[in-house]
Amino acid sequence: MFRTTKTLQRFLPLSVNNTAKFSTNAYRGTLGYTERVNIFAPNEVGILSKILSVFHQQKVTLTQVCTKLMNRTKDGYQEAFFAIDFEGDRNDIRAISALRELNKFARATIDENIPEVPWFPSKLCDLDLMQGALLDTSSQEGNKDHPGFNDPEYRKRRDALAKLCFEYKMGDRIPYLEYTEQENKTWEHVYKQLRPLQEKYMCKQFNNTVQQMIDAGIIRPDRIPQLEDVSQFLKQKTGFQLKPVSGILSQREFLNALALRTFCCTQYIRHHSKPEYTPEPDIIHEMGHAPMFADPDFADLSQQIGLLSLGNTDENIAKLGALYWYTIEFGACKEGDDIKAYGAGIASSIAEIKNFGERRAEFRPLDPFKELSTNYPIQTLQPIYYVANSFKDAGETLIKYGEHLPRPFRTFYDYKKQCVEVDRKIKLVEVADKSLGF
Repeated sequence: MFRTTKTLQRFLPLSVNNTAKFSTNAYRGTLGYTERVNIFAPNEVGILSKILSVFHQQKVTLTQVCTKLMNRTKDGYQEAFFAIDFEGDRNDIRAISALRELNKFARATIDENIPEVPWFPSKLCDLDLMQGALLDTSSQEGNKDHPGFNDPEYRKRRDALAKLCFEYKMGDRIPYLEYTEQENKTWEHVYKQLRPLQEKYMCKQFNNTVQQMIDAGIIRPDRIPQLEDVSQFLKQKTGFQLKPVSGILSQREFLNALALRTFCCTQYIRHHSKPEYTPEPDIIHEMGHAPMFADPDFADLSQQIGLLSLGNTDENIAKLGALYWYTIEFGACKEGDDIKAYGAGIASSIAEIKNFGERRAEFRPLDPFKELSTNYPIQTLQPIYYVANSFKDAGETLIKYGEHLPRPFRTFYDYKKQCVEVDRKIKLVEVADKSLGF
């Protein structure tokens, strides 16, 4: 979020006509192409090899093998337990034949326990369903302090842009917008103050990418960038792309999109009456994010947070939301003997970047294993910044952290198919998403 020295609050999007509803059926289904067989067999030499040979003979592909020794009985007998995941369906003739052979020397049953987890997108077209998760805008009570609340022309403009977002489908070209002279003037006012501060306090990856975008004519001081141009630039660099949205998404769905190497972006710009302040993400804030997605290590770091969010509990989503806040939004990293910023909340705010650069806050090492507060400040400048040794180091730490978050399955990203895969069959169910928004 963009920051000023004034009190910052989270406002709902101004539009009152953008609450798209999704079908419940679209949120239900079973994901995954693996089954699990539970096997109890005598703990004897060669038993695992014997079990695996059955699957080999039946040409069944295994995806995971877990073993555990059971307690010995009084007469010294001991069993071994094997949980084996395999590709295919339990009704496949090869699986049936394998189960029959296993039961000749062991006790083998197909696991009937298919865990239910919150729905998540597994392919790019699933992201089109996410428009339904925009925070409810039926009540305008939370918007009265918004700088544009009493400006009917500004609200009309926001409604028009929201309509374009709801009509957008993944894979389409992001529509080019004809920004008004007033909107471009607002961009120019902030850009001319921010850019020198970015050059001084942001990391080299950020500044190098911004310069490349300037050289390519994507970023100009007098014109708001077009999301389509930025998205195509990022695709060529790291495979990340942008998706236009009309306002604040919930934490769960915002993070879920990162798993598919997609960053959700707004296209509107803040109200011209207060160009250095916005109560919600706007195109200036998004352009604090975009340059970093051109860096491979940062892109992978972002995607790791997204993959960890898929199908996770509300409690863990809150923890990941805090991790996102202290890295992608307000993260810092070592650069030689200095500390530079890479978080968009710093890059896009005149007040915040001065707060960072002039060392008015505390700097701590990034360690997700030490409880990061989920009550991070959203109404003031940040009192604490967390510093990573590098993006790559932060990503490796995240993977270790994710392994400690309880979840009944693991996720993988197929770069060729651009989809998410899981290591066992799960049932996706609709849940009431109460997570805070980004």
